[in-house]
Amino acid sequence: MTKPVNHAIGLLDQARNEYELALELDPDGVYTFAVYSSLGKLHISEKMYNEAIAEFKKSIALKPEYITTHVNLAEAYAAKGLYNEAIAELKLAAYISSDKAAPDIYYRLARLYSLKNDKSQAIEALEKAIGLAGYFGKKYIQKAKDNEDFDNIRSTPEFLRLWQPYSP
Repeated sequence: MTKPVNHAIGLLDQARNEYELALELDPDGVYTFAVYSSLGKLHISEKMYNEAIAEFKKSIALKPEYITTHVNLAEAYAAKGLYNEAIAELKLAAYISSDKAAPDIYYRLARLYSLKNDKSQAIEALEKAIGLAGYFGKKYIQKAKDNEDFDNIRSTPEFLRLWQPYSP
């Protein structure tokens, strides 16, 4: 399920009404998990992190294997500074994901470890993201090079070793 047009273009009140109507009309529907997940994303965009967390947990209760909701729940936890909880969700997402989703999950893990100043775990997760991405590994090292959340590891020998094959 993709998010409705109103959510995509920033008409959040209309989107909320659409999601709530969907839950009212079909509370036990096959896509109810996705509606809760979409409500959670809407709450993140409004910086209502506690509400987002509650919606994501409802979604996970209905469909625990839905990786996107775990990643979004981690985003909400991280926004609240709850890095350990965010890391736990991302580890769970990585465990249940396919290799296609894993590079992004490991990049997010690297970012959180960096924010926690756990340099060795940050480098390890970033290296995993790059390795899983194969040819597209440059995308993740470039994002880390440009993202201020990685400032504390960018000058380490380990980061420079990862960057070296991609540097001009």
